[in-house]
Amino acid sequence: MMEKLTSTTGILIGSIVLGVLAIVGFAVLLDDTSRPWELEYAEELGLDLDQFQADLENEDVIARVDADVEEADLRGVSATPSIFVNGEYMNFQFDIDSELRNKLEEELVKAPEELVLVEEFADFQCPACGSAFPILEQIKIDYEGRAEVVYRHFPLESIHPFARAAAIASEAAREQGKFDEMHDLLFLNQADLTNPDFSDDQATEESDTSTEEESSDETTEEQTVEQTTENSEQE
Repeated sequence: MMEKLTSTTGILIGSIVLGVLAIVGFAVLLDDTSRPWELEYAEELGLDLDQFQADLENEDVIARVDADVEEADLRGVSATPSIFVNGEYMNFQFDIDSELRNKLEEELVKAPEELVLVEEFADFQCPACGSAFPILEQIKIDYEGRAEVVYRHFPLESIHPFARAAAIASEAAREQGKFDEMHDLLFLNQADLTNPDFSDDQATEESDTSTEEESSDETTEEQTVEQTTENSEQE
């Protein structure tokens, strides 16, 4: 009888120990390999992670993203990237870089003492926005002191399920003075936003798009910028 009790007790203790080890092992694995991409980037930028995580849920932070979307809707924006120069929509025909520079020069001739305002409504997961990113970064350098480039959020959630989460993450980084740095990281590592290893609670679960949507994205990337008939009518 005693032998049976000892055996049973040993099995029970062994099961408990294995259970504890499994929980500890899972926690370590979760910490090492399953951290969301926002935290990876926040850590890389040296942000206070507790504050950053809190700001991801901050209503004022989220409201800034929503305000940009509302402004885009008011201007009739329906595609990304959509670029405005001093409030005028740019209907690019061939090349963003040369056409944008020509427009900037025109505006500077008209008002050489004033900063030219360049507004880009964009989506961090959009391939065409990724293509426009280095162009606008060079514009910032070449026209420093003469033009101001402002990024505005317009996440196309129906085809880019991680775009809104990325927008909120960038605004959370702004709370610690690192919006530009987070903006750059998101575009430089755009593939992370579609990597299942970096799935995020704020993103929708349906990350797969239809064949038609994927084809549209590929065509858009080749053309560098997505444009619509509605937008082309804007002046």
